[in-house]
Amino acid sequence: MQRNIRNWNLELIVFLAVFLLYIIFYILDELYPYYLGVKSIYSLIEFSYNKTLFPSPPKFSDGWHYYFGTSIFGINLLPAMLATLKLDLTLTFSSVFLALLIGFIISFPGYYLRNRIYSKIIGLFNLSLFSMPYMVFILILMYIIRPSIYGIIIGAGISWFPFYIRRLINLKRPDGNLIYLIKYVFKKLIPYIFSDIGTMYAIINLILFFGIYTGNFLLVNLGTLMYINGNGITYLSIGMWWVEMFPVIFLSLFVLSAHGLGYGIRRSGIYGKE
Repeated sequence: MQRNIRNWNLELIVFLAVFLLYIIFYILDELYPYYLGVKSIYSLIEFSYNKTLFPSPPKFSDGWHYYFGTSIFGINLLPAMLATLKLDLTLTFSSVFLALLIGFIISFPGYYLRNRIYSKIIGLFNLSLFSMPYMVFILILMYIIRPSIYGIIIGAGISWFPFYIRRLINLKRPDGNLIYLIKYVFKKLIPYIFSDIGTMYAIINLILFFGIYTGNFLLVNLGTLMYINGNGITYLSIGMWWVEMFPVIFLSLFVLSAHGLGYGIRRSGIYGKE
């Protein structure tokens, strides 16, 4: 077990480092946003320090804002990448929490009461949620409510809660009272929560990306990692590697660390074997 725990120490460090940056920049935006170079964390255009739209390469002579160079619209990559955490991770954590809450409320009564009929009905219901009509329903729902930040959370959470139902109805039930079973269930779900945070982080970025590029004017200029490298392929083709590479590496590291952390916890057996 000790060897397995050591195997995911790196993922834990990366995950906690990003989470710490999220907390720091959330507080900075609330108390001292001018240090970030913006009046509002939600408008990346305000990260533009240059009069030209042409990206500038990384440099270390003009302060930390320029360490990663600039992206489209002269957006300074380093402060913008850090600032996107406030929106991206807030949406991510909220969506995962909503999915967990809905899945738990629906499936836990049958799990607690050991009611096979209820559990069977929930199982069939959950199976239908992975069908094409449900996916179409989610797409329509997100299309209708997409201008709203809360709409994104609701849409993403509703699309993800069937996974928690499936995990819970397949979980073995030990003997114990209500409080013990609630603690037991959440301990077993912790690895999946970490993995889902990584997956949802990528999904949220894609939602915001396609919201911007499908004419959703209410989402334009939001603090999202996908936005600051939206034209990255074009710039990459002409040698401006920093426009694409830094945001992609940043996003990938967090997604992989969250998945690796969840997988490592499951492999370590620190919460017991199923």
